[in-house]
Amino acid sequence: MSQMTDNINEYFDRLESELNSCFKVASEARKRGEDPVPYPEILPARDLAERVENLMGIAGLAKRIRELEEAMSREEAALAIGLDFAEGKFGE
Repeated sequence: MSQMTDNINEYFDRLESELNSCFKVASEARKRGEDPVPYPEILPARDLAERVENLMGIAGLAKRIRELEEAMSREEAALAIGLDFAEGKFGE
């Protein structure tokens, strides 16, 4: 079992390393003006909650999403986040 865990960890480490490499290539190409935007628009994310936080640019949002998803469905969590926004807990 330990060997399998080691293999899985190595696999994910390799994926992350390759992702970082690709991100660096994209960043360099954009710095040279080979793309209209000077940086990669989508940041790497470990899960959907982090992806949403990166896209929205609101610190702490991923943590709140994860908390809600432990207690309710993803759809209910989305509605609860909407309520959080309406109540001024996140963003403007």
